Amino acid sequence: MFFVFYIYLLSKFFYLMQLYTKCRAFFMESSKIGNILSPKSIGNDNASYKIAQNNKGNIAEVDIPRYWETSQDGKKVYDYVLQKEGDIASTSQHLGEYAKNFRNGTESLIKNKNLLSPKNYTDKYKHAFINCNAAQFGEGGIDAARLLSLAKETKDVLTLDNTLDSSIADNYANKIGRLLGKKYPNKSCDTLIQKYIKKHYK
Repeated sequence: MFFVFYIYLLSKFFYLMQLYTKCRAFFMESSKIGNILSPKSIGNDNASYKIAQNNKGNIAEVDIPRYWETSQDGKKVYDYVLQKEGDIASTSQHLGEYAKNFRNGTESLIKNKNLLSPKNYTDKYKHAFINCNAAQFGEGGIDAARLLSLAKETKDVLTLDNTLDSSIADNYANKIGRLLGKKYPNKSCDTLIQKYIKKHYK
């Protein structure tokens, strides 16, 4: 029980840090807020998106890929999804409900990781799907996915299984999955994610 309470407090600390970061970014970079244009072709696996970004009054179109390897491209996609879907406020939960959802989210994450590992799906699709499904269990599931994903990416960097930039790129897929799972707790994560991320390499 103490461990669950500790995780609960830790998750709230992460939430406050994220809130601070968002507020700081808003005031420091408010001149870079972009306006969304329609995707060129959502149904095509090879399609990219375009956004119009307002930078000191100059409008420039920027391609948004449906698959990425770098953190720079991952941020483009995440920002597009965030503007398209909107940021979802956190909801309060009783500690017992939070602990149950944290456990369910953890079990879901482990189960889906084992199921998807042998599949020939894109790496970013797998990251997003696993996090989306865990996030559909509510705040506890979201925090479970966030903490376990962060632990995995940290381990990958420390053991040299991944570069720091690649792990950050993976984490943008994790964040996209959690955002979609949180907003649509009763919808198919497969359908939600394929709207923004390629499922197959070809």
